[in-house]
Amino acid sequence: MGKRRKHWMFAVFFFACLASLVATVYFGTKAFYVEPVNSEENETYQTRVALIMEEAGNPYWEQIKEGAVEAGKESGIYVETHGPAKADKNEQLETMNRMIESNVDAIITQGIDDPVFQELVQKALEKGVPVLTVDSDVPGSGRRAYIGTDNYEAGILAGEELLQKTEGTQQVGIVSGSAQAVNQQERVKGFRDTVEASGRVEIKDIGYSGISEIGAAQATYSLLKEHPSITAMYGTSALDAIGISQGIEEIEGAGDLYVIGFDTLPETVQLLEEGKIDAAVRQHPGRMGEQAIYDVARLHQQQHVPAVQHTETIIWRASEAAREGELEQ
Repeated sequence: MGKRRKHWMFAVFFFACLASLVATVYFGTKAFYVEPVNSEENETYQTRVALIMEEAGNPYWEQIKEGAVEAGKESGIYVETHGPAKADKNEQLETMNRMIESNVDAIITQGIDDPVFQELVQKALEKGVPVLTVDSDVPGSGRRAYIGTDNYEAGILAGEELLQKTEGTQQVGIVSGSAQAVNQQERVKGFRDTVEASGRVEIKDIGYSGISEIGAAQATYSLLKEHPSITAMYGTSALDAIGISQGIEEIEGAGDLYVIGFDTLPETVQLLEEGKIDAAVRQHPGRMGEQAIYDVARLHQQQHVPAVQHTETIIWRASEAAREGELEQ
């Protein structure tokens, strides 16, 4: 009887451990996305590049990825992509360290204003691995090049648009993707410096979305509840304006607020056409990924690569969206 009991307890313990292992593997893959590496395909390329995204599945980062992968096919460069399922700076940095240790030929990632990021850039340089930043820059980190928006100027552009399209005193609520991200800070500062210099615009408060649509809606709802006098909203990351429009709809009697955001995702364009968003700063994330890969190819050919390459930003309104739609038909 004692032996049977021991065998039974051992079986229970074994299956409990197995279930725990399966759960760890499953939820681990859900928490952090890693592009499957096709070893046969990888062998056909001489250069291997790691693209570390801020958030896997985020529409903005997916456009960067698409541009990089297409340019990689043209340039003979294999692009593998990594990124947390939910934006997480620490996971990005841990992945960057793993990619350096795995001897990739180059790393393309978002610039992170953190001492660990600078240490990792230096570690990569010592191993002969150039680091190129997209979307957000940390100039003093030792990164080889930055390809992306001039985020301070983009904030100025948004501020000028608000001033041109509104009259009288304006009270503004801001929804930003992150308090820590350099690009978000610069977009807020450029906007703030521009509108406050006019003497007729007051920034009431700022909320943070965590670069998610739901987060932006919640931040907007909180801002409007706390500051019902707000007449305009500014969103600084790709999903913020979408969430702002949802948050406004949740507030009864919110009125006709002026809304300006960032990026022209399909849903953003639809909201522009419906008049729920007034304008958006249009970036070119696909070009960021594309140019970063071309720069990697030049570096491997010992060619000069400019340290800063700003991609174009323009104001996009319903009229521009309509014209583009007509051209595509």
